[in-house]
Amino acid sequence: MNTELLEEALRSDNPYEELRKLLKTMVAQGYERKKLIQELTDFALELRAANRENDEDLIFDMLDFLTGWCSPHQVI
Repeated sequence: MNTELLEEALRSDNPYEELRKLLKTMVAQGYERKKLIQELTDFALELRAANRENDEDLIFDMLDFLTGWCSPHQVI
């Protein structure tokens, strides 16, 4: 996964929606879910190390949607 795309979504006016849209597109295009989860987890840890707690929280929210740790209508 290109972290530039994630950074761009995080800098957008509505990072929550932009991240969801990005991940939905990636899943629809056949990006391997397991690989996506690992790469997002790694990215979240990088954000933590950089003291970017709000961005880290958004990425972990997206991980919840990918893993199904959310309401069924929210699953990506």
